[in-house]
Amino acid sequence: MNSMKFLLLFLACVGMINMNAQCDTTVTLCEKFMPTNYVSDGQTYRAFLVNDEVAEFSTTFFAGVDYRIAVMSGTEKGELEFRLLDQERKLLFSSQDYDLTPFWNFRAESTQDCVIEAQLRKDGVGSGCAVILISFSR
Repeated sequence: MNSMKFLLLFLACVGMINMNAQCDTTVTLCEKFMPTNYVSDGQTYRAFLVNDEVAEFSTTFFAGVDYRIAVMSGTEKGELEFRLLDQERKLLFSSQDYDLTPFWNFRAESTQDCVIEAQLRKDGVGSGCAVILISFSR
């Protein structure tokens, strides 16, 4: 029985390493959507999604600042839908309304806490690493 537990633990570790490597590759691809005149907020928002799971990430946007949100899952753009919601969960932006664009530029009119939701495209792959990067104009 101990050998079975060891085997399951080993397979779980290998799966975690593979998932982390997949996310690292996705981050590198997502970084290509960040212009050189923008600076990263220093965070990498990641979640491994299966089927119709939705990841939620909280962040604060500051008044008068120009931002870019870039998203990626897999190697092709358009695999990940993202939505920006305010504190009352009012929809501010949905990439579904813009042909699943992998990025969005906007100016924050007021300082506010927001939620970014990410979900795999409904007719796409069954699982994948969702990556969101946020940057602001210099």
